[in-house]
Amino acid sequence: MNTNEYVLHLDLIALVPDATPEAREALIASAGELAVLPNVERVGVIEADGPSDFNLAFFFVLRGFGSLEPFG
Repeated sequence: MNTNEYVLHLDLIALVPDATPEAREALIASAGELAVLPNVERVGVIEADGPSDFNLAFFFVLRGFGSLEPFG
């Protein structure tokens, strides 16, 4: 594996204070569905523990810089 061929993309998400656990789980599930895209190698989520600027950090390991465009 040549690590130069992979790119790590992060999305930091701040949930609204009254977000329900169901809405949070739906967001995580939706991000997980991106794993089926052809240039996505891995998808994961890190949840903040305690007060923070964000509640969820989604990470995507992509094949090459050209794969970043669909992620904005």
